[in-house]
This record gives sequence, structure tokens and C-alpha cells, in this order.
Amino acid sequence: MKETFLGVCILFLLLSCQKEKEEKSLVNKCDLVSKVQIFGIRWEDWGTYEHDNKGRLTTVDRDRYYYYKDSIVVVAKDGRGDDITRTYYLDNLGRIVSDNRYGMHFKYNNEGYLVFAGGYTLKYANGNLIEASIDYSDQTPERRFFEYYDTAYQNILGYTHPLKQTGAFYDRITTLLIGGGYFGRQPKSLLKSYTVPNYGIVKCNYEFDEKGRIVFVGGGVIYKFEYNCK
Repeated sequence: MKETFLGVCILFLLLSCQKEKEEKSLVNKCDLVSKVQIFGIRWEDWGTYEHDNKGRLTTVDRDRYYYYKDSIVVVAKDGRGDDITRTYYLDNLGRIVSDNRYGMHFKYNNEGYLVFAGGYTLKYANGNLIEASIDYSDQTPERRFFEYYDTAYQNILGYTHPLKQTGAFYDRITTLLIGGGYFGRQPKSLLKSYTVPNYGIVKCNYEFDEKGRIVFVGGGVIYKFEYNCK
């Protein structure tokens, strides 16, 4: 009996160690962004970022991200200290379909791409978003168009994702969930330019480190990125 009990204990420990090992190996944290800076009059910090062993964002400054089977809860406060906590509800594929703060709704096509977001209709070609549009009853319809480099897309917390430039994603909390893949499939290519209503075409440019990772994004907004490991 003792031998059987001992064997069960050893097996449990081995399985636990194996599980822990597998969880630790799910993602390479070295290539995850740890800090973002934004340029206005000067470079300013735009958040420090922490991730769990699955690569999911858990902390951005004071904001906390909690993940559940059918929802994501972000506990956060704005710059004035007011509570802006919100819940995002997920479908059975783990994609966001609505939120409880702004009442936004999101829909996906059979290929897994986001095609409707907060009033915007999204169109795709060759694995990339090419148009975002919204119709108004009392003003001119809004159209935004997107072009791409012949370079593979890099997922950097949603900051380089074309969805960020559609007009439907206007705050940092929601934008960061784009990078987590919670708004459907990722684009195929790196964004080259996009149109902004009443402004014109915004061209995007990038700088890369020796590992090929994006460390600088120039365009409508200018960002710099630091990673956990150089």
C-alpha cells in the first residue's frame, strides 16, 4: 500500500513539473514589449507592460487584465482617477463580441476576420483590411482605405494593426486587446498607409533592431518600443 501511494505521489509530481514546464515554454517573453514611448513635443512614457506565461497582457501601469472563459475584465482608472473598468464578452472561439461600457458590438465572417465594429463595416482582400466605412444619417459617409508593404505583419500590442486606424478603436485599453488576437485574425502584411477623413493619406514607416523586431513606428502617431530582452 505504501509503495502504491508513493508511486502515485511521484507520478503526480512528475506530471505537475511537466505541466509547469509546458506553461513556461508557451511563449518567448524576450520578444514581448515591455515599454512604449509616444512622441508629442518630446518622448513620453506610454506604459510599461507585463505578460503571463501564455503571452497575455496582464498589467499596463495601473490597469489590470483578467481572463475568463467567456469574458475579459480590465480594471482601470483614467488620468483623473475615475473608474473606467469594463468587461469584454467572448464568443465560443474566444473573440470579443461586445463590451459593457460603450455598448459596442463586433461581428466576424466565416474566415475569422472582423467585419463589423461599432458601426464600421470592414472589407478585406488578400488577408489584409483594405477599407473601413461608416454611414451617417446627417453627414457625409466616412471611408478609410489601407495599403500594405510586401513585408510580414508584426504584432506589437495592436499598435501596428490596421484596426487601430479604422476609427472604431479609440482608446488604449481596447487597442491592446487587438494585439492579443481577441478581434479575429491578424493581417498578413505590414501597414504602409491609410487615409484619415478631412486630412488625407498617412504614410507609415518603421525601424527594426538587429533581430528584425520593430522598435520605431512613424506616421500619424510616433511610437518607440522596448522589449524584455535585447
